[in-house]
Amino acid sequence: MKHPKLEEIMQELCNNLLETYQDQLIAVILFGSQARGDATPDSDFDVLVILKDLVQATKEIEKIGFFLSPLCLKYSVVISNLFYSLSRFEKEQTMLIQNIKK
Repeated sequence: MKHPKLEEIMQELCNNLLETYQDQLIAVILFGSQARGDATPDSDFDVLVILKDLVQATKEIEKIGFFLSPLCLKYSVVISNLFYSLSRFEKEQTMLIQNIKK
């Protein structure tokens, strides 16, 4: 079952990411149980953020903390972000990325 406010949460997240990264933001992809529709009430939101240039995940997580924490608190959800550069996403062949690409 998808979270009842899935679309609202994702829209707010995307708006904040777009404001933060502007033309560096390539894509925001929801994956995992929320995307499949088999989430439980306690399931987190797994989100892949693809940026144009090289990514240092810890810096990106710090960069979005100012809006991510309040968003999670507002909806009582956990949003787990994974950051990739476009080139890494295109080249990566791990099972996780292959499943996301489906």
